[in-house]
Amino acid sequence: MPLKIIKPLTEQTVMENQPSVLVCEFSKPDVSVTWLKDGQPITVSENLTVACAGTLHTLSINSTTLDDEAEYTAKVGQLSTKAELLVDGERLHEVGALPTCWCSKCNRNMKIVSHCSAT
Repeated sequence: MPLKIIKPLTEQTVMENQPSVLVCEFSKPDVSVTWLKDGQPITVSENLTVACAGTLHTLSINSTTLDDEAEYTAKVGQLSTKAELLVDGERLHEVGALPTCWCSKCNRNMKIVSHCSAT
């Protein structure tokens, strides 16, 4: 019986600093899965782990950061499943030179500072 994907990876959106888990299932137990992030082999760490329980394979990120946003692939031989991991976090954007205004209390020009975030 040839190896098949029973449950493919699915796109996920997670909040920044929250855990994320990518799960897929192959038709045969304990196959050796290669995990890729944007086509490159991943590096297991304290924050990123992979596991296999029979036919289920998981990639877990304990605290997801904006740098974790990517396309992830679980590959066995020529068979693979892919999904995007999207991270919803606050990103600050520069808006160019900051305007100034005269502060009569300080008796000098002051820069106007403003923060905005994209959601």
